[in-house]
Amino acid sequence: YQVSNSITSKVFTDIEANALPATFNAAGVSKQSVYNAKDYGAKGDLRNLLDGAVSSSSTTFTSASAGFTSADTGKYIEIAGAGAAGVTLSTTITYVNATTVTLAVAASTAVSSASFWDGTSDDAAIQSAIAACLVTGGTVFVPQGNYSLSTNLLIIGSNLTFEGAGMGATYFRLQNQVNRELIVCGNAVTACNNVNFSDFELDGNASNQTGSVYSGGTRNLLRYRMDSQNGYGGFVERVLAQNGVQNALSCESMAFGGFVDCLAYNNLQNGIWVENGNNWSVLNCSTRANGLSINSPGGYGIHVNSFAGYSIIGCQCKGDLGGGIAITNTQQGQVTGNSVYRAGWMGATTNPATGIYFEGSNNVTISDNTIYGS
Repeated sequence: YQVSNSITSKVFTDIEANALPATFNAAGVSKQSVYNAKDYGAKGDLRNLLDGAVSSSSTTFTSASAGFTSADTGKYIEIAGAGAAGVTLSTTITYVNATTVTLAVAASTAVSSASFWDGTSDDAAIQSAIAACLVTGGTVFVPQGNYSLSTNLLIIGSNLTFEGAGMGATYFRLQNQVNRELIVCGNAVTACNNVNFSDFELDGNASNQTGSVYSGGTRNLLRYRMDSQNGYGGFVERVLAQNGVQNALSCESMAFGGFVDCLAYNNLQNGIWVENGNNWSVLNCSTRANGLSINSPGGYGIHVNSFAGYSIIGCQCKGDLGGGIAITNTQQGQVTGNSVYRAGWMGATTNPATGIYFEGSNNVTISDNTIYGS
């Protein structure tokens, strides 16, 4: 089933009519400025190699393929299996030669041919670019590269676009034991209006975070967090979000925006979560294998809860453990032209998997959807 251009165009027209930013801010400064994260010191040099070796109780780490240089001193490294009882070891390195570095923390377990990640912690540099952009409005551009984050990125303000070079080009990954969300827009006291995201990948590194989906606070990969502030006008387009401890893409108390052409894969709760707002759309998105937490009854590909005025159009949900699409306690919605494949196939769940689950909702149109293999 193909969603007609007229339907999609109408959704965008209705939303954007209420969400277009002004050309200038209150001080008369143009909002067209572009802030390149690399101009603020971001490196984007994170890499993953597969030939790491270290002995138990040793700080000497080797890799024949790494080509270490003196510029690598101080960089973050994580080595699969080298920590206590075989967990991942996280530390920093000091250059010795092209194949050898010294670890700041000794390995507890010997490994060879080990997978390891190393690179610069780029969160402070990217956060500086965000801070500069919030003064004038404009775009934070993060060029092609792999960016390692030792904490989350915060956007507390309005009129900003956070843009990468594309899925497969700009990649962000949480370091071990960060135990936080990856990108957060807004907080309990400040709404974010006209904040948009596009063209990058997020990796929550869920297997190396501590606690379950319900412990240690929320752990969404990209979250519009407005609480009671009711922000408006935000689009997330062409973003891949994977390996999150909770929801991949989350919208709370927002209006007039949407998730468009996004992919949510292998997250422990829902792929896409929309709650407590109005006039939000999920268009042409794909979800795969979400809801895998053993501490959860199984998340959905897309879950809309306590929302008024929404559209879910042209999406594909495959193998999400709890089900494809859930609509709970909503009103005035449209669920059209979606496909759900093999909901719940990844394993058993305490609740039967449902292609499209509908509860406590009014004035919702569900039409022209395809459900099979559930």
